[in-house]
Amino acid sequence: MNQGRVSVGVLVNLEFDAPAIGHVNVWKHYAEGAAGRDDVDLTVYFLGPRQTISIADNVRFEVVPGALTTRRLRLRQGGGHADIGPHNPTLATLLKRHDVLHTTDFFCFGATARRVAKKHRLGLVYSVHTLQPEFSRIYWPEIAEGIFGQWLSRNLLIQFLKTDQLIYWFLNRSLCRQLRGADRVLVFDPNTLPAGADIAPHRVAPLRRGITPGIFDPSLRDSSALRQRFGIPPDRAIVLFVGRLDASKSATLIADALDILVQRKRQVHGLFIGAGRDADRIAARLGDHATLPGILQHDDLPSVFASADLMAFPAQYETWGNVVVEAKSSGLPVLVTAGQATARHIEESGVDGIVVEQQTAEAWAQAIDELLANDKARSDMGAAAYRWSQTKALSWAAAVEQDLVPVWRSLAADR
Repeated sequence: MNQGRVSVGVLVNLEFDAPAIGHVNVWKHYAEGAAGRDDVDLTVYFLGPRQTISIADNVRFEVVPGALTTRRLRLRQGGGHADIGPHNPTLATLLKRHDVLHTTDFFCFGATARRVAKKHRLGLVYSVHTLQPEFSRIYWPEIAEGIFGQWLSRNLLIQFLKTDQLIYWFLNRSLCRQLRGADRVLVFDPNTLPAGADIAPHRVAPLRRGITPGIFDPSLRDSSALRQRFGIPPDRAIVLFVGRLDASKSATLIADALDILVQRKRQVHGLFIGAGRDADRIAARLGDHATLPGILQHDDLPSVFASADLMAFPAQYETWGNVVVEAKSSGLPVLVTAGQATARHIEESGVDGIVVEQQTAEAWAQAIDELLANDKARSDMGAAAYRWSQTKALSWAAAVEQDLVPVWRSLAADR
């Protein structure tokens, strides 16, 4: 430790200048929440052209080149470009100066940190932010198609050789190896940990995310302004979706559910904030009953959240779901999928949000339709969601204080 401060290196194996990638933004927020502390010296490592960016006296970003990046291989996928090389020597040299290493992946950055921690007897943390093996089921067919073409990819690699299953098995094994090598594993919902990891309960600790206080608030509601901005007719209820428009967030499920309601002559309109390969399919399915403005700046979202009628978020591979907490903080009723980490943000289904039990378009259409048909129930649910956020939604500084710093200092003390 340096002058009482624990030196921590956090590894985020994604490009620094990728604003659409939630994981990058999460660690930028954590870093801001740690700024000015006298007990932690924090360095967050990102992927990209070499540079150092100072955030505060005790916080900085180090951007390092990748050994073998997916961008160099020209792979198409929606999860962001990462370093998939076997080892990153530039990164390894920088990591030796820390007391604790905190990994968030098991590819090149995570594997390099694991080796450095073992060699120099540093504390090692792994925090679960993305269910990467599960995401491989979604993105590998797209990657294979970009390399080998559609016919060869679908008929040979996927249907005949079952390479998607092989890659899932390999990634799951790599994740379990990284988890077993960590001194502490941080995760919001322990049920998302793979069974094969066999992590002892005393090595698992909670990790929550935060929101910026005062940014999301019901007082920002201006339905007329939102409709005018996006050209939404005044007689249509606005169903909001925020996230990647691909299978990782089940975006087309909401499009299918809204299409059912449109066919039943319900006055609904989907506002899909985000980008992804399913954008064209959603637009074609819903026609003028959907608006797809692409990715909006984060500062642009509070008024959108507050001004919609409800948000539908059916993602199945979430480890937290920032948008759910942000929507509830805006007083917006939210529908989420049962059995997922996002369901833990709903204290009582039907009161401060709705947990949809079945992952079918018909089930989601029914849940959306019933809520839109009852103005009082929707208003009461939005109010309950806001009250929940006032006691359950942490600031980023509080998340750092309560969930991260105790683990870092404990491992540094053990060392």
